[in-house]
Amino acid sequence: MGKGRRAALQEGRFEAFLFSILNTLHTGERPYQCDQCDAAFSKRGGLKTHLLIHSGEYPFKCNFCDYSCRHKSNLTVHIKKHHNITNSVERPHKCNQCEAAFAQPSGLKYHLLTHSDEKPFKCDFCDYSCRQKKHLNAHIKKQHNNS
Repeated sequence: MGKGRRAALQEGRFEAFLFSILNTLHTGERPYQCDQCDAAFSKRGGLKTHLLIHSGEYPFKCNFCDYSCRHKSNLTVHIKKHHNITNSVERPHKCNQCEAAFAQPSGLKYHLLTHSDEKPFKCDFCDYSCRQKKHLNAHIKKQHNNS
């Protein structure tokens, strides 16, 4: 955040703060200049990420191999693609019918319903049934809201 924006926010001038951001976005202004090349950015974070090119730093490191990168999103894609892990949460509860895995047993329990014809959640107002409680609640709200 630029010094003017930070001051506006700290002084309680929220409207001035918002105006400075909107003005930058709509005018194409790029106040954050790289001191090592001609690159310029509308946000400080963009400059900060860009500076990694000049430093040669790769701050995002894979916990499973020697891969490292400059952007967190690239690391996320790498881990998903090469290590078959969607996030760092351990998922010990594995489905025996597909590749799905869950951190909690309840996640696996609900997932297993997708492989069956069982629909344990039944509407009290009609003959609708479904596999997940959230779908039953949505049905009742939409179809029987006045009941």
